[in-house]
Amino acid sequence: MPSPESSLENEARHLAVRIEKRQHLILCAFTILYLLGAGLHARGKPFWYDEVITLVIANSPNLSTAWKAALACDAAPPLPHLMAHLCVRWFGDGEISVRIPAILGFWVFCLCLFRFTSRRVGIYYALAALLLPTVLETYYSRWRRARMARNWHFAA
Repeated sequence: MPSPESSLENEARHLAVRIEKRQHLILCAFTILYLLGAGLHARGKPFWYDEVITLVIANSPNLSTAWKAALACDAAPPLPHLMAHLCVRWFGDGEISVRIPAILGFWVFCLCLFRFTSRRVGIYYALAALLLPTVLETYYSRWRRARMARNWHFAA
């Protein structure tokens, strides 16, 4: 009679093989859910101070002016400002269009983390690595809002 541990290990291996065969479907589902959630979150969130600076730079008349303004106004590298400038030109001046470069950058980070982890330690850890940044960002965002609300409550 086979031991229960070997039976569980065999089932885990078979499940891992099935997940690896369908990893592209899983990544497509993650992409759709992430972009939908990020878009809804970006649409309802007012701009932070650094995003206002990015928006002002993104509204420059052309790319070279945006480059010069980014170098003069912000200590951050100018590439996000240039990407925001292009997104504002293509998609209009709104909360989502200014945040498209950050949304896409975080999505690429999650996919790279999934790929790196799946090559090193396997599909189960890769799925955890894929979801961990989004879960932590959601938790941190809610924690930050609760802390700001508490500080406003005590200030009043």
